[in-house]
Amino acid sequence: MLTPEICAQSLTRRILGGAGTLSLVPLDVDATVSIAVAAHGFDHHGQMVIACHVDDVACLGDGRVRLDGIKKALEFSTDITIASLHAVAEVEWQAGWYAAQDLVEEPTPFLRFGIVTLDHAHLHWPCGASLVRMAELQDGDAQRAAGQERLDEFAAREVLDVVGKRRLATLHEEVMAGVTDGLVLSDRTQPMCPHWNGQVWVADVNECGFMLIATGDDRMSVTMVGFASPAQGLVNFETAVKAVVG
Repeated sequence: MLTPEICAQSLTRRILGGAGTLSLVPLDVDATVSIAVAAHGFDHHGQMVIACHVDDVACLGDGRVRLDGIKKALEFSTDITIASLHAVAEVEWQAGWYAAQDLVEEPTPFLRFGIVTLDHAHLHWPCGASLVRMAELQDGDAQRAAGQERLDEFAAREVLDVVGKRRLATLHEEVMAGVTDGLVLSDRTQPMCPHWNGQVWVADVNECGFMLIATGDDRMSVTMVGFASPAQGLVNFETAVKAVVG
């Protein structure tokens, strides 16, 4: 059954796994400095790995950092931030090249790699603020051992393009009315620009469903259209979408 907790865990896992942008603040050195992370994700052991430009982190030692992550909606015409993530973590910088094939294809002298350890993260998203513990997330070895295929978010977005904006808007209203399985993540009165009246956007996709944002002249609502069962991989995602659309 789709729940806000499952959605929050999925967003957190994917932001930390490379789907979002990430920056770090070296708390033990200068808490006012924010350093961009060039690449990040989980290695084959399930450890979180970051890669930063050498010039940005050359003087940093192992220690505490604050991680700040952002996940954007899968839209090109409108810049929408659907979630932000914040966590205090420990980073252990690696000497030389770190074999993180999922991040960088070949060794480079311009990047410095670090292994990040954290207990939990705070996710800010349409449902409000959620505390997500790393123990609740499944990635790395656990996901690969289960034979789960990662979902290509942009390819999944193209599947929803075929559905069309009009049908997506109808699905959004059906979830709002409780006719279609899903979650109402947010529904509030908010003055909107006239050109946003009657718009619907695809905010996010994952194995459990897809998130929609709809706006009126004085209202904005966010729903999660749920699947009957998790859809691993693009083929299963397309099948699940067809089942929901009818």
